[in-house]
Amino acid sequence: DLSMTDLYLKIAAFAGRSDVRVVIVDSLSGANFARENSAAMIHVVKGLADIARDSGKPVILPHHLRKRGLMDSDKITLDRIRGSGAIVQPARVVWALDQPDPNSDTRRLSVIKNNIVGVRDIAPVGVTITDQGLSFGDAPEEPKTETLQDRVADLLLVLLRKGPMRSADLQEECEGAGLSWSAA
Repeated sequence: DLSMTDLYLKIAAFAGRSDVRVVIVDSLSGANFARENSAAMIHVVKGLADIARDSGKPVILPHHLRKRGLMDSDKITLDRIRGSGAIVQPARVVWALDQPDPNSDTRRLSVIKNNIVGVRDIAPVGVTITDQGLSFGDAPEEPKTETLQDRVADLLLVLLRKGPMRSADLQEECEGAGLSWSAA
């Protein structure tokens, strides 16, 4: 049973080795004794930030998002990080990895905090994880769900591209396409 001091000393010793380029502590919830909603979490993350600073090596600390709320957008923000806001406070960079399209193996890697460069200046990137490693490309978007209004708008654009039509003819075309006239 390690105390937090013992754990930090072991991580710091590992980070200090010349053959180590990056330290990954997986995961935040499994690497400490503090509750993720407590204010004490700042000491846990600050200790790891000190190790990164002192060793000159990045410390990557995976953590989880809270469940998506009704009012949450598709974009992941710092508010979606599970637990105390103290978790991201000492971090220089916070990345979010999500899978916007469940039918694709490509994930979206987004920078949601960066103390050096503005977050708006960094576009998300697509990441695919295979047995051969990582490959990078365009970031995927969530698939668009076609609504009834989308279908009606598409039909009206096609029909009216040729020019004006009588409303009775439009109604007949809409109903022939399986769309109610009231939706148009």
